[in-house]
Parts: sequence; C-alpha cells; structure tokens
Amino acid sequence: MPAAAVVIPTRNRRRELERAISSVRSQTFSDWELVVVDDGSTDDTAAFLEGLDDDRIRVEPLGEHAERSVARNRGLALVSSPLVLFLDDDDELAPCALEVLARALDQHAGACAAVGAVIHEADGFWRRPSFPKRRQVADVRLELLAGWVALGGQSLMRTSRVRNIGGWREGLSVAEDQELWLRLCARGAVAIAPDAVLIHRPHGLAGDAPGFRDVEREVVARHLEATACDEPRLLRAARAREHLRDADITFQLGGYREALHATLRGIVAAPFLLQSPLVGPGIAKGLGKAAIAGALPRGVTERLRRQRAHRHPARA
Repeated sequence: MPAAAVVIPTRNRRRELERAISSVRSQTFSDWELVVVDDGSTDDTAAFLEGLDDDRIRVEPLGEHAERSVARNRGLALVSSPLVLFLDDDDELAPCALEVLARALDQHAGACAAVGAVIHEADGFWRRPSFPKRRQVADVRLELLAGWVALGGQSLMRTSRVRNIGGWREGLSVAEDQELWLRLCARGAVAIAPDAVLIHRPHGLAGDAPGFRDVEREVVARHLEATACDEPRLLRAARAREHLRDADITFQLGGYREALHATLRGIVAAPFLLQSPLVGPGIAKGLGKAAIAGALPRGVTERLRRQRAHRHPARA
C-alpha cells in the first residue's frame, strides 16, 4: 500500500496534464500512487495516458464528461493509500510537496489534513500570498467562513476522513473545494506547513465568475444550517466574507477606494480575523495596498503594480 495518493481529474488539457504528472514523478517522497481520471477528453489525452509506462500510475476513463467533483470521487474510490491529495491538471507540485505534507500529518495524528504554502504563477511571474511562517495545528473554521480555502494541490488529506464525510459534493462546478473543506474541518484541525508545495495557475478574477458568489453564499448558508451554528464569531466571520470578497474583486478591477471601504467593513464585521495567522496578514496587507493605491493617481498605481510583478519572474 503506497503511503500517499495523488488524484488528478483532467479534461482536454494534455500539455498541462503532462507537466502535472511530471511534478508527481519528481517528488522526493517516492512512496506514492497516482490516479488520473479522464473526464471525457476529446483531444489526444487518452493516447498520451495509454503511453505512460509506470506501475504507480492508474488511468480511469469516465467515458462521458461528468465534471470535476464526479471525477475526484471516482479517483477517491480507487485510492488505496491512507493519505490523498487532489491536484488540478494545470497545476504542479513542488518536489518536496508530498514529503512535507506527509511529515506534518505524521507529527499530528489528530489533524484531518495538512496544508502548505502556494505560489501563484500568472503572465510569467510568481507571487506567494501571505502564509504562516511556522508549523502549527489550527482550527480553521473561522478562516473558511471568512473566505479562505486551501487548494487541492496544497493539501494532503486523510483518505478515511474524506470518505467518511461523503467525498466531494457532486453537482457543484464552482466552490466545491470550499464546500468540502467546511465539512471536513468541522471534524478536525489542520496541520500547517510553511513550505511552498504547489505552483498554481489562476484563471481570471477569483470569485468573479457568473453565479460564483451565489453558489458561495448557498454553500456557506447550507453549512451553517446543517451544523446548527449559532456561535457569534463564526456568524460574524461569514458576514465579513462578503465584504472581503468585494474588496478583493474591486481591487483587481482597479476600484482601489471601493476596495478600501469594503476591507474596512470586513474588519468591522469580524475584527478578530486580524489575529489569524492564515488570513490576518492578508487582510492587513490588502488594507494598506488599497489605502495607498487609492491615494495615488491611477497611472502611478498601475505602474507600481507592474514593476512589482516584474520583480518576481517565474522560472522557464
């Protein structure tokens, strides 16, 4: 039985998939299995997968397109390892990822998952969001309700825990990771590792896809109702989520003063979030950036943002 499993759902991303699989094969932690679930690809993905010559890799074709959550659940059902990581087909694991995350879970037997830092790569440049700089175990329910979520590729979960909560909620094509994390972390804490374990390639504005916000609100409301939550701090964190999401989107669109006001409303709704090692630094940084950007002429602000991005080029 391999010590850790990686599940990659894929559809029509043959080139990106090859890079994702290569990142798994390059792990310093060698005791792994990989399940690739082909979600009805119509390009040359199937031919590429047939050519893989590695006994550690299992390919599972779905035949017809069924969406990510169905594909992940199919992969989860095939996993034999006690630990599982769900990697998107256009992301890459850092070479140390499985080693770092498996060690964190080994050291904290009660944790339901381990999470490492992520590096975002966009337009040829890297950005590392704020993340705790020391190892710790945390109850992350407040952060989840406030809008934080760990990506599948930066998270190693206990397979039994994911199966016990019923796996991924099928029928969701957005916010499915948030929905899973809310259920999972209602039953246990998370081990935090400061190491960067994932290179993630975002697509578009976070949270700005059509209908995304409505799905998020439904996911949060459903969770609060299912858990009969009446704890004031959790409810206030959920209210702060709306303002902080507004701030993030309006800042990306260049509405710096509006982002400043939205951030302030989020802080007023749940000031204790500033003390969180997961979201506190990001909120404080967002507040400062919005205040400075809003005070400067727009042309100066845009030039400074471009210069900052160019200081962190991605590797070839």
